[in-house]
Amino acid sequence: MSEIYLEKLTEETNLTSHIGIIEGLQVLIIDKYNPSNSGIKMVSRIGAPVPAHCTGQGKVLLAYSPRKIVEKIIKKYGLQRFTSNTITLADDIFVELEKIRERGYAIDNSEHEKYIHCIAFPIMNEFNELEAAISITGLMMDFSDEEVVNKNIRLLQKTRDKIREKMNYIK
Repeated sequence: MSEIYLEKLTEETNLTSHIGIIEGLQVLIIDKYNPSNSGIKMVSRIGAPVPAHCTGQGKVLLAYSPRKIVEKIIKKYGLQRFTSNTITLADDIFVELEKIRERGYAIDNSEHEKYIHCIAFPIMNEFNELEAAISITGLMMDFSDEEVVNKNIRLLQKTRDKIREKMNYIK
């Protein structure tokens, strides 16, 4: 069902789009769509886990999960440094998660992979409970200025809302 929405989002942004969930204590990619006209392909795979503390999807999923779950994930996997931008202290990750809830979306600013940027929104059900996360990912140069970033945020949010409507999460 989400493939149509991811394909359209990818066509509009020329960025890789993902949908992910928390399964147990892991963040899993459950759907992905790559741009057809880009020579660069994201190495992410459907069914593969991604780090929670340093990816857009992971951070948005943590931000809208109970604190107890976040603490269990941190205890099990730690806060491993991947780049110089990775958040590696528990206090700092909780501050970041609060910012995400206030803003309504997460940003991965080359925290997991150098030169990669990601924006992610939560997909909430009709009871305002977390179901999944949707994101767009590309190279830092794909997010060249504030106007481009804001356009991509609007397109991502619009796609998220269409998915919520299709799932009857919005009446």
